[in-house]
Amino acid sequence: MAFRVIDGEGERPPSDFDVRIAAQALQYLTIELMRSLARGDDSKRRVTEQLVELYRHLGKPGITVDTVVNAFLHEAHPELTKAEMSDNERDDADREIEHIVLASLQVAAEKLCWDDAAQGRTSQRLNRLESCLELRQNGISRRSRPRR
Repeated sequence: MAFRVIDGEGERPPSDFDVRIAAQALQYLTIELMRSLARGDDSKRRVTEQLVELYRHLGKPGITVDTVVNAFLHEAHPELTKAEMSDNERDDADREIEHIVLASLQVAAEKLCWDDAAQGRTSQRLNRLESCLELRQNGISRRSRPRR
């Protein structure tokens, strides 16, 4: 995507436009990696396409990998934790799901590790995931009881 700026006409792109576009490419890459890991293949080469797209953006002058990664995390993490930030009791069910999703991501990440401590971390992450699942089940039971 490119902007053509004509003085006096239209809006100028924001100063961090290239970083935002690169962060979006990293987001799409992450999504396709997760989908491919879940499927077990990348037969349509989506991961490859998104990796090439990210690399194309990272090659621009003034764009650093750290800046792009931080921009991506700054945007993505709140998307995964919307209910977590809420004080509204109606969001409890969503909050429970978010905890399960985040705990599942941690388990998946540790299961892909090969270092000596990975097995211990995986066990810890699995315990956390099991706790989250139990809290979800308890929450469902609690919410299904009639209120007095």
